Amino acid sequence: MDADDSRRAKGYDEGLPRFPVLPWRWIAVGLALGVLVSLFVSLREPGESLTSDGMATARARWEREGPADYGLEVTTGGAAGARQSITVRGGEVVAMTAGGAEASPSAWRYWSVEGLFGFLETELENAEQPQQAYGVGTGEVVVRVRYHPRWGYPEYFMRHVMGKKLGIEWRVTGFEPG
Repeated sequence: MDADDSRRAKGYDEGLPRFPVLPWRWIAVGLALGVLVSLFVSLREPGESLTSDGMATARARWEREGPADYGLEVTTGGAAGARQSITVRGGEVVAMTAGGAEASPSAWRYWSVEGLFGFLETELENAEQPQQAYGVGTGEVVVRVRYHPRWGYPEYFMRHVMGKKLGIEWRVTGFEPG
């Protein structure tokens, strides 16, 4: 067997680069990187996957334990990151600022605890239909949430869509009953 025969036997061919063609290795590397990214995204902030059961439990706790009057500070991440300050009386938003400026009353309903639960419901529906909502396949959307242990309100939310700039993150940085 001469040198040319030896190269052909190892997967080399004339006129092609001098390395063996092993696509399965690249597939394995790609899968491993995908798993690592998913683990990083899902584990960097404590929380749980957003589920209808988890949300129902937290919402029931909020309805049972949550005050009708409260102040809420929410910080959003991403390109449009800002800090929202919300005042709720009798379960209704009565004042709100976003980034230090007075927010439009049309936005208020989204920022009460009930509004945050409504947001989570929409996110859960979207995560269950990722192709329709984000143009990606199942398993390419990571959605995490954390609920306050005493009151039950959502205190942290994160959505990451693999390969797309559709991520969002927010956290309640202040909650004051009364």
